[in-house]
Amino acid sequence: MQTGTGAPHAGLSARNGLGADYLMSLAPVIRWLRDLGCDAGGKLVARQATTPARRPNRATARKPRAAAGSVVTLATNEVPYAHTRLSGSTAGNSILGSALGRPPAGQRARRVSAMADRFDVAEALAGGCSDRTGPWAFVSAFAASWSAPLSRTDGFASTDLQRAEARLDLRLPVALREAYALFGRRRDLVAQHNPLLEPDELLLDPSGDLLVFRSENQGCAGWGVPLTDLSRADPPVVLFSDRLPAGRRPFLDRLSLACVETILSEATAARWSRQRACQATPDVVTSLEKQFTSIGLPPYPAWFEPTGLPVRWFSAPGLLLCLEPGPQGTSLVATGRTEADLQRALEAIPGAWPAATPVVTRPAAEGAFVLPF
Repeated sequence: MQTGTGAPHAGLSARNGLGADYLMSLAPVIRWLRDLGCDAGGKLVARQATTPARRPNRATARKPRAAAGSVVTLATNEVPYAHTRLSGSTAGNSILGSALGRPPAGQRARRVSAMADRFDVAEALAGGCSDRTGPWAFVSAFAASWSAPLSRTDGFASTDLQRAEARLDLRLPVALREAYALFGRRRDLVAQHNPLLEPDELLLDPSGDLLVFRSENQGCAGWGVPLTDLSRADPPVVLFSDRLPAGRRPFLDRLSLACVETILSEATAARWSRQRACQATPDVVTSLEKQFTSIGLPPYPAWFEPTGLPVRWFSAPGLLLCLEPGPQGTSLVATGRTEADLQRALEAIPGAWPAATPVVTRPAAEGAFVLPF
């Protein structure tokens, strides 16, 4: 996550111990692009050994993940995102079908424009998320407002998920299958900083009892589902981290809610040029709570400071505001859908906001996400 219009977020340097120049090269993060088509007969690939790979010593090994595609270098003002057209439907049930249901193109364009102006995250989640329908409807609405509407080409095909299941010799939870089918290929939504792993990247942790589906981009933390909970449609998610004495702790009690958190945190990472951070003094917090609406997401641990205060989100139309552990206590990170939206937050909250700095556009160095094990 970065702040200002070109300077990295100070908290990120503290989190990863990385220099500002290197952090800037990670915006946007470089992804390996790979050929994900199914086999000619549409059949499952042969099962592979399920024994998880042992985690390498970080001091001596930091290998990029294997890929069958070429490395693509993007300028820092480009979005690492491309549609890949798949055959067959990726919305095989009523939950995904309703999330993807759209009116005719002309009517849709008018609705999307109006939605972008008035969409409020807290309002969208105010009805609660008693089942998976709520999170998926939210993701669809958020994408249409903050990025681009979801389409039927934005998800992985069932054959991609079946290959992953055959390789790991397990059945993916229903909620994870639905997430992959609805928006798994939308890298602008799920892979700006700490990516949702693609189906062929899913893996077990070294203990062999945790299915890892999301990773911090340097591999020092991740999110997973205990194998004992895989039979649950929407299982709880745990966070594992190098900074946790016991190695892991509960994150959110439902995978669909963890996907909502992924969308929010990756959206803020994607908009580092329309983002600022300040120390969350008592006056700042009081102003925040009076003028903005708390988002109905349960408090959860920050991956970069998992033993610190939990993360809390607030919003207004076009604005996301995040209270998170910072280098000097608690930080408030404000992100705007547009520069004008951001300016509204800066004027409303009496924080010591840093001045904007010029955007520096340059090609990012070649690289890849590092898987956690």
